[in-house]
Amino acid sequence: DIARATDNFVALDVDSSLVTGSSTEAFAVSGQNDLITGLTLNGVTNELEYEVVPEAFGEATITITLMDAGIDGLFVDDPTTSRDETADNLSVDRAFRITVTPVNDAPTMDTVDPQTVNEDATEQSVDLTAIRAISLPTVNELEDLRVSATLHATTTVAINNGANVVGEKLTIDGTEFTYVTAAGAATDIVVAAGDSAITVATKTAAAVNSQLGVGTVAASNNTINTAETVLVSSADHFAVMSSSGIVGGLAVDYTSRDTTGTFRYIPLNDAFGVVTVTITTEDAGTDGLFEDDPLTTTRDESADNVSTDRTFTITVTPDNDTPTLNP
Repeated sequence: DIARATDNFVALDVDSSLVTGSSTEAFAVSGQNDLITGLTLNGVTNELEYEVVPEAFGEATITITLMDAGIDGLFVDDPTTSRDETADNLSVDRAFRITVTPVNDAPTMDTVDPQTVNEDATEQSVDLTAIRAISLPTVNELEDLRVSATLHATTTVAINNGANVVGEKLTIDGTEFTYVTAAGAATDIVVAAGDSAITVATKTAAAVNSQLGVGTVAASNNTINTAETVLVSSADHFAVMSSSGIVGGLAVDYTSRDTTGTFRYIPLNDAFGVVTVTITTEDAGTDGLFEDDPLTTTRDESADNVSTDRTFTITVTPDNDTPTLNP
């Protein structure tokens, strides 16, 4: 009866110095002193006080000893006498266990810097670093990890120059904006005939954000980028591209328990704009299982999984291609 299984650990009634595991990736060994600190008997409240060491879990056995002073009324031996004053002291012990249950902490991964790449570039690789089940220096979470990538559904609109967009309309999230040379309504976007496409994109973002809220759209080069629905009045002066039409081939190379991985993507030919990607690091929870098994248990094994997201942008810059003309 020296071993007891509790949650995802086994409590052993032996000194921790006598226990070793064959692998630090498969076993985390800790003693009672790693779990409980500040053990004190409060003489005023007659309460046992203690603190749990942060990020530690397991089982500790505590013994409370109640001792009397014997018939001589002395707890401590007096060496100046010939007898042992402690010999008549009697005591009683009360032992109990404190079980500190584990809490699944979020895994870690370094933030990912914004990426910039030309539209005609080949496959790109981004390093993923500091992937761990728990923040250092704690190393007692041993669950497997998996890493995935998600491309946000956004729209990029490339816009023509000022001379060509006057009178055209752009609808963002149901609100229609009109390009004009002089403001007459709150939803007018004022441009000049000599404005470059880059300037028009900047003015468009400012006007839309003023009406629909900061961050609704963002300007980049000659484009605006948004997560809202977009309608345009002309395919001659606007080019609408989805995020999935700008980058593709999203993949993550990662082996569980490694601290690094790689995210890969491909800029798709002749498409450009700003897209948003989220890298998710997910652990398998204290039960060590990623997926629910409805056939064997009544609980959801995936319910204790915890994840951490790292979101960043990829700016695919336009490359001016040579115009075409039939012979």
